[in-house]
Amino acid sequence: MLLRQITKNLKSQNWAAVFLDLAIVVLGIFLGLQVSQWYEHQQEKELESSILERLRAEFEVRAAEAAGAIQFHQDEITSLNLLLQSLETGSFDETKSIQIREGLQNAMGYDLGPSRSGTYIEILSSGQFRLLRDQQLRSALSLYDDLVAKATLLFSNFQQNQRKHESVFYRYVNRGPTREIELRGSPTGVGFMHGEISELDFEAMASDAEFLEVLERLVEYHTNFQFWHSNINRSANQVVDLLKAGSS
Repeated sequence: MLLRQITKNLKSQNWAAVFLDLAIVVLGIFLGLQVSQWYEHQQEKELESSILERLRAEFEVRAAEAAGAIQFHQDEITSLNLLLQSLETGSFDETKSIQIREGLQNAMGYDLGPSRSGTYIEILSSGQFRLLRDQQLRSALSLYDDLVAKATLLFSNFQQNQRKHESVFYRYVNRGPTREIELRGSPTGVGFMHGEISELDFEAMASDAEFLEVLERLVEYHTNFQFWHSNINRSANQVVDLLKAGSS
């Protein structure tokens, strides 16, 4: 209808009417684009809000997982140091027997801690990462992902080094049969754990220099595990703090 009117005005050379009609067309296109951009902007804001909620829920879990891993390795460090001190002084405190046995039991293990953020991976691969307007949050997410990736590789190396000392470390203990356990992060979903320690030869441990050296090395490995979990925990909590600040 408007096109027909413009054509008619052109034929009659009614230039004022032509310009008016063209202005109406241009204004209509402009308003249409504005409405479309506003609608698209609103959709992106809603999507960003949804992403932020998912990230907050996920990273609160990740921070808790890292804190649990820190505690696991702290318990190991405490127990192994307690055994080391007992051996150096030649005095075995029976009241600490359970704690020492638990330390021996878990000395070759390690806590995987938190994994990479599924939400972060998803928005990065889909191009939705651009929707996050907070540059500090974007940097914090990237830092967390880098730390977890590096830690995963290092943990594998740490555990390989741990295993080299297993035969020496368990030279003076009697353990129950190995049993299958559920292991998060394992390709098969399962792992294997030796049975509980029933007996240990304290005097033989104290007189074996090689055993004492291995014990010190295991304390170092668990300290390294704990160090990396602490970095990951701080990084995860930084993400959580930024998300909370952004929503307040």
